[in-house]
Amino acid sequence: MEHFLNAQHCLTIAAGFIAIIAACATLITSANNKAESLATRIRELTKEHRERRQDRGRCEQLEKQLKRFKNRFIRVQLAQGSLFLTIGIFIASLAIFLSLGLNIVYEHISEDDLYTVAHTPLRSIMVLGRIGIILMGIAIILQLWEVVASYFTLNIESSDCLPEESTQAAVQASSAASGD
Repeated sequence: MEHFLNAQHCLTIAAGFIAIIAACATLITSANNKAESLATRIRELTKEHRERRQDRGRCEQLEKQLKRFKNRFIRVQLAQGSLFLTIGIFIASLAIFLSLGLNIVYEHISEDDLYTVAHTPLRSIMVLGRIGIILMGIAIILQLWEVVASYFTLNIESSDCLPEESTQAAVQASSAASGD
C-alpha cells in the first residue's frame, strides 16, 4: 500500500503554506505603502483645494483627482483586508496541519488508521486553502486595478499641460488594458 501521508509530503505542504504567507505579507507591505501614499496625496489635494477657492478650473481638476484617489484608496483597503484574511486562513490551515502531524506522531496512529484520522482535517485544510487562494486572487486583482487607475489619475493632473498627448495616451492605455 502506498503511503497516504509521509514526512516529505508534510514538509512540502508546510513549506507551501509558509511561502504563500510570505507572499501575502509582501503584498500587504506593498498595499500599506500604497495606502499611505494615497492618503498623503488626498491630504495634499484637499489642502490645495481649500487654498485655491478662487481658481475654479484648478478646483474642478482637484475634485476629479480627489474622487479618483478616494476610490483607489478604497480598493487598496479592500486588498489589504483580503490579504489579512488570506494570511489568517493560511495560518489556521498550517496550524491544523501541524496539529494533525503532532497528533499522528503522539498518538502513534498506524498507517492503516491514518486515512480515517486525517481525512476530516485535510478536507478542512483543502477548503480553507481554496478560500485563501480566491481571496489572494481578489487582492491581486484589486492591486492591478489600482495600478491602472493610477495612470488615469495622473492623466487628470497633466491634462492641462499636455492635453492632446494625455488623451492619446489614455486611449492607448485603455486599449492595452482591454486587449484591443
